[in-house]
Amino acid sequence: MLIYTRNASGKFKLFSEIRKLRNFARRNRWKVSGVYTDRGEETEAHPEFDRALENLRAGKAKGILVPRISMCVASLKEAVVLLDSLHRDAFCLVSMEDDFDSEKASSAETIRVLAKLERELFSNRVKSGLASARAEGQQLGRPKLKISENRVLRLAKRKSIRQIARTTGYSQTTVWRVLQKHNRK
Repeated sequence: MLIYTRNASGKFKLFSEIRKLRNFARRNRWKVSGVYTDRGEETEAHPEFDRALENLRAGKAKGILVPRISMCVASLKEAVVLLDSLHRDAFCLVSMEDDFDSEKASSAETIRVLAKLERELFSNRVKSGLASARAEGQQLGRPKLKISENRVLRLAKRKSIRQIARTTGYSQTTVWRVLQKHNRK
């Protein structure tokens, strides 16, 4: 069995991940014949994974053990192509955290894992996009509502919070916050 993992956040986590994978292989009585690691994000190339596949096809092992399928593919299409290719060549892909072994998987289990993979990949793309936007200095979220506090305070002299909200178009909570800020009502 070949082990593959990828890490973007440092050596300690990488060594810990490899240790978990080795223990998982030992529990399943698989001989580990190689460890391949890439550094970088999901969207970057995976040269060590490609090297692991080459060694797999060269007969150095019967399968690849990964922490999660999302570590070695960037899209659902890539996952389907990879699983099909490995199945055709009589190799297996085992995902420790997804609890998936392509050699023993039923169609329903494969679909469950692929659906989970798609959710994970989508989540990673959203997080990456948000991080990129923050890095560029973009303001995220709903813009703050411009409130005329003076108008609310003037109306508070003769109207209830509900009436002020209806008159101004602000929510009752917003009106209440303005009044609390100025120690009114």
